[in-house]
Amino acid sequence: MPETAKNRAPADVLGLLAEVYQVVYNSTESFEEDLIGPDLAYLMGAITMNSYWAWGSTRPLMKILQEKFGLGHRIWSYVEMESR
Repeated sequence: MPETAKNRAPADVLGLLAEVYQVVYNSTESFEEDLIGPDLAYLMGAITMNSYWAWGSTRPLMKILQEKFGLGHRIWSYVEMESR
């Protein structure tokens, strides 16, 4: 599911991490109170480790990602939506 290693230049990975963090930061008032912090940490780890993480679509972070990133965005290489 994640991008292949040959497509993962360190600058690209850092750029994606920064983009996702900034979008989520701008979309919430508090990582803690909005229950986003732990999921965001798992997502950042998945991006860093070239893996993926799975969440239900009703989780606060998933709602932000769905709203802010189109289906063609590479963030979806690192996110699997569980059906619930």
